Amino acid sequence: MHPLSFISMLVFSSISLVLIRVLAPFQETFQETFNLKYVSLKSDFLAKCLIPKKKGYVKVNDRKKISLFSLIFSCLFIILVLVLLLMVILPPIPCEPFTAAFGRRNPANWTVNTVNEKIIWGLPMLLFCIEVIAVILIGIPRTIKSKTESKKSLLGLFAAVLFLAGGSLFLIFLLFL
Repeated sequence: MHPLSFISMLVFSSISLVLIRVLAPFQETFQETFNLKYVSLKSDFLAKCLIPKKKGYVKVNDRKKISLFSLIFSCLFIILVLVLLLMVILPPIPCEPFTAAFGRRNPANWTVNTVNEKIIWGLPMLLFCIEVIAVILIGIPRTIKSKTESKKSLLGLFAAVLFLAGGSLFLIFLLFL
């Protein structure tokens, strides 16, 4: 496996995990900004694993509340980790090579020539793109209703969503075709 595939997997997986953990606990400011839905966890173990500790006082009723966004993406992240471990364990499956060149004068080539490496490289990026799209789409209705943002900034948000959706489709194309 090429080191850049491993590094990109670590970077995008860690950023995804940080985004999941930031939006997990019940917070009044996130409730006002994103209008997140919250679910109370029954298990103490799940609450300790999925909800990071907050500084300061937290109401007893709010200690086990996790946002539905974080709960869904935590499950997807666990599936991602299991798939990545499976791809590392399985023997390499050959496929059509994908080559990326970095630089203009003396380009450094990065060739991905196994399905395992494509999945290790692409799935964390795909999950990250989907998370960012979901966060933007959760915040857009509140932003439109508040009418505090200009039309240019709203257009920029929609352009970012379209760009990320196009990037996600491109990653799906690279992974599975």
